[in-house]
Amino acid sequence: MKKILVVDDEPGVIESLKAIFHQRYDVCTATSVEEVFKVLEQNRIELLLLDIILPKGDGLEILRELRQRYPETPVIMLSAVSSTSTIAEAIRLGAVEFITKPFDVHDVRLIVDKAIQTVNERRQVEASRREAIETGFLHEMPGESLVYRNFLHEVRRLASNEEPAVLLGERGTGKDTIARLIHTMSARSELPFIKAQHSPGREDAFDREFFGQDSDASTSGSDLEQLGKLDLVGSGTMFVEELDLLGAKTQERLGALIEERFFTRDGGDFRVQTTSRLLFSVSSSIDQPLPALADKRLSALASGKVLRIPALRERKEDIPLLAYAIINRLRNRMQVAVKDIDASAMDVLRRYDWPGNVRELENTLEGVLFIHPKIDVIKMVHLPQEIQWNRSTSPESAESPPFELGTLEERTDAFQRSLIIEALNEARGIKSRAAELLGTTPRILSYRIDQLKIDHQELEAKGRMRFMRNNLPSESESEEVAASS
Repeated sequence: MKKILVVDDEPGVIESLKAIFHQRYDVCTATSVEEVFKVLEQNRIELLLLDIILPKGDGLEILRELRQRYPETPVIMLSAVSSTSTIAEAIRLGAVEFITKPFDVHDVRLIVDKAIQTVNERRQVEASRREAIETGFLHEMPGESLVYRNFLHEVRRLASNEEPAVLLGERGTGKDTIARLIHTMSARSELPFIKAQHSPGREDAFDREFFGQDSDASTSGSDLEQLGKLDLVGSGTMFVEELDLLGAKTQERLGALIEERFFTRDGGDFRVQTTSRLLFSVSSSIDQPLPALADKRLSALASGKVLRIPALRERKEDIPLLAYAIINRLRNRMQVAVKDIDASAMDVLRRYDWPGNVRELENTLEGVLFIHPKIDVIKMVHLPQEIQWNRSTSPESAESPPFELGTLEERTDAFQRSLIIEALNEARGIKSRAAELLGTTPRILSYRIDQLKIDHQELEAKGRMRFMRNNLPSESESEEVAASS
């Protein structure tokens, strides 16, 4: 039976409400502020009937605290006085209804039943919304392994939590995607999600962009350019990437922020309150110690409230689902014909350790489709040799140094970049001719140029070097020139 809590110091009121609801609800009672929160801690209460005047406390003050600690529990206020200002204040603080004593039994039943029904419907809508979000996320990043299912359970727990947390995982595990999922599944989903990213050598710029700059305009909110990301995010979610790479001074300001919920803008001393939810990320593998942080408050947060994102090698059984989800996305984005991955290629993908995780898997498949845009089925021969030979795990690769520095992702991008630049220079910048030389389509070529951020200046520089190389004098010409001089 669902429980409701009656808070009143008049025995007659308590007994009347017990008589009204005893057949429908289990009625708990409290006569003081201390009893209210003790009952709430020990029971799941569906609704409160709260007297506005108590011997040792103000009902409106209790309502204010209830809204902070139990925001989803509906509260109906009771009062012998029907003051318009009191009613307005109660509604402003979140009361769903105001009942004046003495009350009509039929009206009280209707009001309580309707309030509980409304809350249950709202909860069901919210549950359906979160399920739809999670289903969409799983369509993009699917997984059925026990490791992944346990991880998603922790994601749901964090989404319902309002406190700051740290996302810990290797590069390429999708920390940004997970942070957005937590925000979207949370009660703040309709509010902004803003990402703050570290840029090497630009710590001062990070602080200005994050905390804002002090000026008359920024204090009054009339100049948006002076406002920092903390101002703009409001009560939404702020995601700070690569926390460990930020300078000591910035880390200390962030530590003070999570402790005090206040910040000061650069160049000023005016304290600004924030109600945003703070998420941080740190890159570290399971076999490495947590990177040292300059602020003890951040260190405590990173040691306690942590969501560890599993590496792809820890859930290899999810690789086929991920691979198919990725080629489905790429097929639409790149407009290629690929439909399948054959068994031998899939076996190779599953055996590889993926040091770059999901991002490396996606970049690898994208590279395959860029080089082979007309294939229907990805076969083992289409995969990079490093993956075919499983260089990340084979003893032979551990004994001998790699033939080229950098990750597979970096080497693949560098190789494709050089191919594209060479083809474009050969075709004198005409993309259709360059695509024909590369055996791909102009659309895919344009897509990869954008992905690799190849600009005209780079093409012109490479073209000039190629022109000079092709127009160097031959050895005999050089000898003639030397003799004549």
